[in-house]
Amino acid sequence: MSNNDGVSRAGRTEFSQLLEIAMAKAKGKATATVKTFPGKTALTTEERHRMIAEAAYLRAEARGFRDGDPLEDWLTAEAEFDRKRSGTRAA
Repeated sequence: MSNNDGVSRAGRTEFSQLLEIAMAKAKGKATATVKTFPGKTALTTEERHRMIAEAAYLRAEARGFRDGDPLEDWLTAEAEFDRKRSGTRAA
């Protein structure tokens, strides 16, 4: 079943569940600061994971939650996040 934008509810639900699992794992870890870059505010592990989860969700949403892999969305979002935080450009 789809809503008005043609997105499967099952697709959204599955992706939401994967994000919840990732966030739960992040919460279970220490909230020490991670990945600090010169001139950037330090983030906790939980903050970093939340931002990556949000970016991964937006990637899936942009393609209508179809024809994609949630893990690939996460890894791509994570690499992009780290690249932006470090101030380097994509290869």
